[in-house]
Amino acid sequence: MLIGITFIAAYSFLSKPRTPDRLYFEPDKSGQLQQIERSTPVVATMAPLWKPEPQFLIAQSKRLNLTKKQHEVIEVIANDWLKEKAKLESQMAVAASAVGERSPTKISLATINVNLSGYSELSRTYNDSRNKSWTSAIAILTRDQQALLESTIQTEKEAKR
Repeated sequence: MLIGITFIAAYSFLSKPRTPDRLYFEPDKSGQLQQIERSTPVVATMAPLWKPEPQFLIAQSKRLNLTKKQHEVIEVIANDWLKEKAKLESQMAVAASAVGERSPTKISLATINVNLSGYSELSRTYNDSRNKSWTSAIAILTRDQQALLESTIQTEKEAKR
């Protein structure tokens, strides 16, 4: 019986003609709005957020024509950042899990706010450390290399869209 009711409900839902959830309009050649048919809205996709890390310079070392000395200094900066990153990510995981350990019905909003404030502070520290290491790494580059880096970053961002 239950299977029959489920089948009837599914059949009636799936056989129902699809109607647009909204009305859509586009301008015609004269600028007048005309209603168009669209069953699903078109969602503009955004490029993924990209926050640079010193390892990117190492990966682009040939393109940037890094000298051996530049490569070595940037590698030290990158390794220091990776160690700091691992430490901060571990601390953030602990802070995030502290909120999820308790049952959602047994935890107060104040407790969540206190626990997440620690996470937020770690997140700011993470971003500041990443930014500092990136700034230190690009300071090693010449102006020409920095200009080439900017165009490389633009190319990378456009490729990810």
